[in-house]
Amino acid sequence: MSDMAWQPVETIPMDGTEILIKTHIGVVSAYFCIEEPDNDARDNGVYDWICYDDKFQLDGESSGIIGWMPIPE
Repeated sequence: MSDMAWQPVETIPMDGTEILIKTHIGVVSAYFCIEEPDNDARDNGVYDWICYDDKFQLDGESSGIIGWMPIPE
């Protein structure tokens, strides 16, 4: 992984691909989850980063992600 570099947040895949994300706290594998609202007035959908096999989540809009890279093979 020494030849791989962190990619800018602006290029992060939001299509459900599992990647490594870097935050100010550390690095974790994650994928972006989108669940559209179901027309219920109380449902605004889900837009979260699902991290480390669903051990925790980061808010999709204020996640604190500072870089990303593909998971090395």
